[in-house]
Amino acid sequence: MRKVLAVVAFWNLFCCGHAVAQSENLKMEELKTKKVGSSLVIEPAPVKLAVLLSPEPSETFKPVPFKKGPVKGVIRRMALLKDGSLALATSLGGYLVASDGAMQAVGVDKDCQAVANSPNGEIAFGFVLQKTFWLTDVRGRPEFQKEVRGVVVEIHIVGPKPKAIMMGQEKRPFGGSFSGLAYNKDGTMLAAVISPEGLTLIKNDKAWRNPDHDSNKGGGLLEFNPMDGNELLYANYLFRLGGNGSLSWTYIGGYRDNSPSSLYGSKGEVISIKKNWQRHLHLYEGDVEHSFRRGEEPRYLGADRMAVGGNFVAYTALDTVMVWSRQKRKVVSIFRQAPDADWNWSDYYVQAMAFRHTGELIVATSNGEVSEWNPETGKKTKMLIPPR
Repeated sequence: MRKVLAVVAFWNLFCCGHAVAQSENLKMEELKTKKVGSSLVIEPAPVKLAVLLSPEPSETFKPVPFKKGPVKGVIRRMALLKDGSLALATSLGGYLVASDGAMQAVGVDKDCQAVANSPNGEIAFGFVLQKTFWLTDVRGRPEFQKEVRGVVVEIHIVGPKPKAIMMGQEKRPFGGSFSGLAYNKDGTMLAAVISPEGLTLIKNDKAWRNPDHDSNKGGGLLEFNPMDGNELLYANYLFRLGGNGSLSWTYIGGYRDNSPSSLYGSKGEVISIKKNWQRHLHLYEGDVEHSFRRGEEPRYLGADRMAVGGNFVAYTALDTVMVWSRQKRKVVSIFRQAPDADWNWSDYYVQAMAFRHTGELIVATSNGEVSEWNPETGKKTKMLIPPR
């Protein structure tokens, strides 16, 4: 009997891509934190034979009016707010776009790489900022101080209680990045994945980190289960938070597949696009497998290029959007936001997508355009932000 179970586990693990026998319990490490005014600083790891004198966290970035029109920079992430407005993370700042088109900028000209919104009205923007550090010896002697240029990873929260959170530091000019930000369903916990530190959880000015998992490699969209505040998805992993700082993970990716292509549905079900044992891309609703027809597979997998609605799943093939009907179990529309851009299609990659509660699909592309589409007919219904 043991041999039979071992064969079944091996088959599911390496061929079918299911999560059987691919789980582990981890211990989250509580991090040292300190308050600096209204800001929170997560203490960096010690530097061998030296002391890193950290810069103070930036003053909390506040929204400032921004003229209607194209945003600055390349759109990287998008969050849909409860009132129908949008929050955008771009390479040159964060943006708030009201339903009437009025715009505000957050951290103008700063490198914003992630955004998330909470049920209580907070909006978190993730920035990677270049700053000056001072490096000294372990005795703190001034004559050994050396100025170095590095980066600081910060979260700036806009809302009822604005504040900045200094997340991570790199004593080199280039380094550090945000892979994802997410609030749990009641807004009491903020999760962030940054490189190279990995998954970090923040609650009540305390922070915990998981240093021993592949999450420190980056590469996916972070999302809490909308029905369960103790479960979250990141890339190919489903994490479960337990008591006393414990964390368990289960691999849910496909056959030898490192593509971060899983999101939650509105009822907490996991929707994935992944490879089966034949290395063909299939769509999964939980354990139910659906096959794509030839020419309807995504050419670039990524959770930020995937969106799940009540009736549809949208995914991309670089500059092309494909919409799968969950009721008809087939692709019902294929469209491009810039159909006349064949000569320079790389400027029109789909960067982010989201479904409204009313069913419209919002698509953001590299050229800065954000528009609403009818997912079933593949027709554009409204341009929210014009292209640059």
